[in-house]
Amino acid sequence: ACSRSAAFNISMYSLCSSLQSISLRASKKVSLVEQQRPNIFTTKVANIGPGETIKIAIEYQQAVRIDHDQFSIRFPMIVGERYIPGKKISTQPNALGNKANTHRVKDASKITPPTDANADRPVAISINLKAGFNTDSIVSPYHQISIVETDKLTKHISLKNTQANRDFELTWQAHKTLTPDLALFTQQKGDDHYLMLMATPPADEVFKQSHTPREVIFIIDSSGSMMGSSMEQATNALIQAINRLKPTDRFNIIDFDSDFEVLFDTAIPAIDMNKRHGIRFSKYLAA
Repeated sequence: ACSRSAAFNISMYSLCSSLQSISLRASKKVSLVEQQRPNIFTTKVANIGPGETIKIAIEYQQAVRIDHDQFSIRFPMIVGERYIPGKKISTQPNALGNKANTHRVKDASKITPPTDANADRPVAISINLKAGFNTDSIVSPYHQISIVETDKLTKHISLKNTQANRDFELTWQAHKTLTPDLALFTQQKGDDHYLMLMATPPADEVFKQSHTPREVIFIIDSSGSMMGSSMEQATNALIQAINRLKPTDRFNIIDFDSDFEVLFDTAIPAIDMNKRHGIRFSKYLAA
């Protein structure tokens, strides 16, 4: 059998539908991806010849979740059963789902994929984990995985010979050191270059050790480019840093966007009262 690849862009539905109809009439290979729900996508492929194998590649970006010192990512591999209320619409054509369209859920047949308890749904997953730092405790809570270290900061993780009957989740942690770790990620898209800098805090034991009194000036960006999760992460990091100051330390906060604001006239001792003032100031910062 010959093998073909179908490459496509996700576009507006009306335009894709028109292109699909034209391609069908011209007997050309055509693929269409539709978003039925925020977490449900369907793919249509037409004009597959006898004995042909079609390979569909979908590329997307997803944010990694960070909870305290644990990083995690979830890859959905199954669409769960849904409650479909309402009366069946007999005049509306149904898709291949296991539920008929109803007057309350008019696309029920598109969000309830065919179910067969004996169906074979093999899946293999290959991951190159470039965390940007040394990792500890790489775990998949629901699957058995194999891990190979390809270089100092990269791990190759694979999942083979399993059924797609549950979501795949991967968790990992940064190896704790006595100093903060910095990770720099770069990406080129066309003529544009992007970079992201991520800092992971040192081990908690560092903050329990005796230290030399220090003066710390926190500078935080609250401009419009920080709107959303970036601002939330920045303020949370600032609050955590303030909480870790010792009474013998001194600190101040400078907030800037199109202008700037200094919390105190000069750096002041990090006693509890002053730290509470700094935390209140941080919580009211907004991009």
